[in-house]
Amino acid sequence: MKQYSLIFSFMLFSSLSFSQNFTETFLKVDLTEAYKGPSAEMIRQKFRYEVYPSNIPAKPVSRKELSAAKSMLDLMKEYPTTWVSNYISTEILVVSNGKEKRAAGSDGTLNKAQRALLKIADFNTKVTINVKYKQENSATRKIEVSNLNYAIAVIPDTEAVYPGGAEALEDYLKKNAIDPISDADLRKLERGTVQFMINEKGQVEDVELVEKIGNPKVDQLLLQVIRKMPEWKPAKDENGRAVKQEFKFVVGGMNGGC
Repeated sequence: MKQYSLIFSFMLFSSLSFSQNFTETFLKVDLTEAYKGPSAEMIRQKFRYEVYPSNIPAKPVSRKELSAAKSMLDLMKEYPTTWVSNYISTEILVVSNGKEKRAAGSDGTLNKAQRALLKIADFNTKVTINVKYKQENSATRKIEVSNLNYAIAVIPDTEAVYPGGAEALEDYLKKNAIDPISDADLRKLERGTVQFMINEKGQVEDVELVEKIGNPKVDQLLLQVIRKMPEWKPAKDENGRAVKQEFKFVVGGMNGGC
């Protein structure tokens, strides 16, 4: 019995020893490194920045397209034609010469007053559409009153263009605004937004920090880079006249953070 006990003890010791060696050799993990998070290289690869017209994510539509609209469905083309059929009332709100104006309707066809408003909507503003309609509840089979709210961003018929196009703009921003940010700062940045206007001469004006990025030094860098951009090719309206166009430069925080 004593002999079997010694053999069992030896086997148990050998098993424990092998287990310890296996863990140390094959499963050794540096927890300090594991909890450091993604590498600086990965953060830079995923770090997002882009320039787009103000009032996005409202659907961008030119004033020429607005002027041609004859029905609500012309304005909301992504909606199925059967989405709203039993209208109660409609309302269109625009900003014209800096003042809000509205016109009411009763069905899906735009009336004279609503069409007139769409033709005078200011660029760089939103057109708001409010629709009240009746709809059958698929579960209860009862008729219910619902509201639909829709927004359109009024953009010039020909948008302003950075010299060399979108790719050249991306290169300029990367080289001057993103690359100079240190790895340590890049990890801590929040979403930041700089708003600016390209005037009728293609010059940058009205540069404003509308959303701080969480680091005053980087905030100032972003403002400086936008102010120093070269002249753009200005936007034009439906008659070919140069007009102002407002943009936003958004940095970070667009994919769940870094």
